[in-house]
Amino acid sequence: MGLIDKGIDILEKIKYEFSDDSFVVGLRFEDYVNDLFSKKYFSIVEKTHSTKTNQEQYVESSMNPDFVYKYMPTGELFSVECKYRSGLNDGKLS
Repeated sequence: MGLIDKGIDILEKIKYEFSDDSFVVGLRFEDYVNDLFSKKYFSIVEKTHSTKTNQEQYVESSMNPDFVYKYMPTGELFSVECKYRSGLNDGKLS
């Protein structure tokens, strides 16, 4: 990896950690939700594609929930849709 590539990688990591851009905030929230599931018991069967991928060419499966997990002890599948909200709208989640 060249010096320029390392610099770009560092800038991307800084953007990921500190940006208040809604897409980056959503990505951080998806990562947070994923970290709630122990890798010992849950595997990711499916994950939606990134916004960058969909900008290049839309992937129809992006309409599916953000994650499909398998509970490994039983093989049961379930889906998780991540929705980050920074606050309430008229005292309610919207």
